[in-house]
Amino acid sequence: MYQAGKLLVDELITAEIDQDGINDALDQFDRGAGIRSLVRY
Repeated sequence: MYQAGKLLVDELITAEIDQDGINDALDQFDRGAGIRSLVRY
């Protein structure tokens, strides 16, 4: 569905982080910000 353009996942992502930024992302999550982060490995 994503590849067909029927599932718009990209619009749901609020931030993209790498492994080094996981702790910062968790801090943001605790504050209620960046709740839809994508972790890139």
